[in-house]
Amino acid sequence: VWRVADPVEDGLPRKAATRLVGPGGPAMMRTTGLIWFLILPPETTADGGALECPCLNSTSAQYAAISAASVSRGLSATYGLEGCKAYDANISLTGCDGASPPEHCGNFWCYIDLDLCPKRDDLCIANGGVPGSYTSPYCRTRDYVSSESSPGYLSYETCGSINVYNVSLLTADVEGHVLQISVIPSSPWVIDKTSPISGLKKFGGPSYDFFVEALECIQPNVPTVKIAADYATAGSRAKFPSSDYTACVHDVAVGNLDMCVADLWLTPERNQLATFLPALRQDFFYLVVPQKIEEVTFWSRLIRPFMPFTEDGWLGIGAFLCSMATVLWILHVVENGWEGCNMSVVGWIRFQFAIWHDFLLGGGNVEVEKGPVYKFLHLSFAFFILVALASYTASLASMLVIQRDAAGAVKDIYEAIDQDYRICAPSALVETFESVFGKVFVPHADYMAGPRNFYAGNCEGMVLSQDLIDQLYAGQIKDKDCAEVASGSITDAEGRCHSDHRGSTRVDCHLVKAGDLIWSIPLSFPVRTKIAHPVSWAFIKSQTSGAYARNIEANQHSFPSSKCVAEDRTEEEGLNLGDLSGMIFISLFIAIFGLLIHAGTLAFRRLKPDAPSDDPNALWAVPPPDPKAGDPEAPAVPEKLLEGGLEVVVEARSAFAGANVETDETATKGEQKDHDVQSVSEDPNDGKVQTL
Repeated sequence: VWRVADPVEDGLPRKAATRLVGPGGPAMMRTTGLIWFLILPPETTADGGALECPCLNSTSAQYAAISAASVSRGLSATYGLEGCKAYDANISLTGCDGASPPEHCGNFWCYIDLDLCPKRDDLCIANGGVPGSYTSPYCRTRDYVSSESSPGYLSYETCGSINVYNVSLLTADVEGHVLQISVIPSSPWVIDKTSPISGLKKFGGPSYDFFVEALECIQPNVPTVKIAADYATAGSRAKFPSSDYTACVHDVAVGNLDMCVADLWLTPERNQLATFLPALRQDFFYLVVPQKIEEVTFWSRLIRPFMPFTEDGWLGIGAFLCSMATVLWILHVVENGWEGCNMSVVGWIRFQFAIWHDFLLGGGNVEVEKGPVYKFLHLSFAFFILVALASYTASLASMLVIQRDAAGAVKDIYEAIDQDYRICAPSALVETFESVFGKVFVPHADYMAGPRNFYAGNCEGMVLSQDLIDQLYAGQIKDKDCAEVASGSITDAEGRCHSDHRGSTRVDCHLVKAGDLIWSIPLSFPVRTKIAHPVSWAFIKSQTSGAYARNIEANQHSFPSSKCVAEDRTEEEGLNLGDLSGMIFISLFIAIFGLLIHAGTLAFRRLKPDAPSDDPNALWAVPPPDPKAGDPEAPAVPEKLLEGGLEVVVEARSAFAGANVETDETATKGEQKDHDVQSVSEDPNDGKVQTL
């Protein structure tokens, strides 16, 4: 029973203007510009079936005929006529007796009133409803089937059950039938194996083999397959001259074919024509452009050791080391006075050299016994060395391995668009691509014609699927273009079998993917709507059992193998002389620079023999006068032995700071201060002062 709703009685908003209210309460109300669904759809009644498809009752004209048919079979006169019940439970005539009856035996069903069950859009609208809504029983329906043993129609769905009585009900439209199909080869998924001698049509490949295996799920009478002589009829080709695939879909839509077995992209235009089966797989598309080879030069090898850090990274390291050396130099000056440390620029350079030297060695010696400031400076320097050198070492090995990386002329499709690239793409996908990336695409009818269009100068890049990229590197696309040129179906200028439009040799291995995946499209088979449900069931059942994966594995020999030689190297292969050449050249340069300085010093001494010689403790500084010359400012050198041992003047040199500072400390024979000690003693053999 349906009635007009009352906002107050039914608890609706005051502004609501409802249409009808069913047994479950308000079904729908309308406010300004918005439809509110207040409750769930009316549920199936306990005994009379769904309101839109009620069970047959004694007042129906078909009641008597159905009852008589049931009695003639030995069943009750009310079999299926008393609303929703499990009529087959414990009935031997329907095979539902025994300890383990079939599943359908416990499902509720009834014969339905065929005058009320069908959906009637005209009566739905006349009653103020919208087709598909619950406003009126005429706006919707439930599934029902013709009874095999009576003149009526029955429905499990109107009673809230599903008809699982027999799979043959699902496959009735295909079981034992002849399926008219067209097969379009597309290696490696659908392969033409037609005998050149007998001309007998035969196909293979993962997709075709899966199709045959899926049909075997339809038992006991597996459908017979008849393959059409051509991919599509002349009429469909006339409507879709640019694509045999779309023409085949059109043949399925108009009923010339039941199915089209091919590697078909499921596009909106094709799906508008016909129903498609569940997708078998996805086709992944990439932008393909000419590669830009990164040449390995002397300069690239020379700068490779510096690659672990960027320019600002090296500047930061240099600033830290220079600052540390300057701080230590100032500390030595403050502690030892102006005479204790050389205040010249050369002295500051000596500190810088020591710090950089210790950094490259991975550590240094510091006078930590002097006080807290040196301890903390030492910790700071040690932590800096630990992190900096560890980070450098971690990435240096992989960066020393230089290979000829194949990079595209552009990094992705967006850079190609910014540079006004024309991009070749299959005509079936151009509309889809243009809706996303804009009108930059050049269509071509043959989906494999992208490379030859590129070589002909029609575009600077192309969109290819991963399958086509694999065939490109296997040389199959070039072979196809050359075969068509040889047959005369296309000219050499169109096929570009040997060279591009500039005269350069065609090398398909020099085409590379630029950027990440740009699009993916499902691949499926179009199917006639009447058999879509049973064939879809067979496909899904086969897929879930692993049939498609097994067929791919069984056809691995059909997949293309790349002929392009990759120059990939890994760290496990080790570093060769070329990888180490940059490091060797830099080390040799530093060594040669030191030798040149030494040569210059020797030449200077020869030119000016009276010039002061180098002091081993001061770089380029003038040494103090010889003490024996009587210089009153020269430090006195001890010339006698003290009681208990040899007097030793200790000079503490800091390897960390790179500076030598004289101290007043003394030590007995056999004792040593720090790691670098210089002592002065008296040689008993000649009485002269000797440096130890």
